[in-house]
Amino acid sequence: MRVVSGILAAAVVATAFVVPTEPAAAQAVESVDGQELALARQIVDRAYPEDRREAVFFATMDELTAQMRSSIMPSERRGNRGCS
Repeated sequence: MRVVSGILAAAVVATAFVVPTEPAAAQAVESVDGQELALARQIVDRAYPEDRREAVFFATMDELTAQMRSSIMPSERRGNRGCS
């Protein structure tokens, strides 16, 4: 019983360091300079032109999903899609 309560106490202490005390929305936000915001928008516009932005985003999501699926579900890599 002493071991279990020790583990529980350690878990509670460890959680205190991981869990933020304030929600992210309640934390103070630094004001954004208009010139910095304009520069950030220029960078995004040049890196991801608006006419290709959606396609790039969905292609990236498809690739990430495929990578996760192949690492989580190794049976799909072998072509085995379940028990039959």
